[in-house]
Amino acid sequence: MDIVGLIVGAILTLLIFSFLLGDNALYRWALALIVGAAVGYAAAMAVRFVAQGWVARASVNDQGTTTSLTTMAPLLLGCLLLFKGFTSSRLLGRLSIVGNIPLGYLVGAGAAVSVTGALMGTIFPLALTTGNGVRIERGLLGLLQGVVILLTTIVTLLAFSTHARKRAEADVRQKASDRAGWRRALRQAGEAFVAVALGTAFAGAISSALTALVMRLWQLAALLDSVMNLTRR
Repeated sequence: MDIVGLIVGAILTLLIFSFLLGDNALYRWALALIVGAAVGYAAAMAVRFVAQGWVARASVNDQGTTTSLTTMAPLLLGCLLLFKGFTSSRLLGRLSIVGNIPLGYLVGAGAAVSVTGALMGTIFPLALTTGNGVRIERGLLGLLQGVVILLTTIVTLLAFSTHARKRAEADVRQKASDRAGWRRALRQAGEAFVAVALGTAFAGAISSALTALVMRLWQLAALLDSVMNLTRR
């Protein structure tokens, strides 16, 4: 079975690599196969989770009232959400508005979780880490590093600041431009820092992709070596 899996993986890899020669039917077939398999697996896992995790628990008679309510509420919201799929039907199209109830709940809960996660998991820890870096107890070198991190953070934030409102008269705009010259310089420096950060992230993604490619080529080489050993025997 391992050899069969390696053969199938090698064939799919070559079909995907055929895109380098141009868009063709083999590449589209392999892409549709991968996407279809992923969607089918996700759908099967969702059905299994709903059937075993919610429907089976809701059908048990020895559950308490609290447990039954916490089990039936998601099922009810899920059933109401299914009415959003009948928007094109004349008979059931009017009932699609009922699906706005669970949809609004999902959007509100998702937005609350995203905002809370961004604040508690990203913004606050970064702010605390940046502030704690500027401490005399860390010594001269540590204090210098903290100051550099703090200044870099401030300059990077200035890259996202909005420009001042344009004046009507040309001389007033020129004076405002002269006064805001240092602000533009700081924004440009912040944009440079952002570009460096994005470049570093892109380089990390490319390195991960190259690592996966090397591993796949190594598996293909091992498969070819195994096939050659079998033919020699």
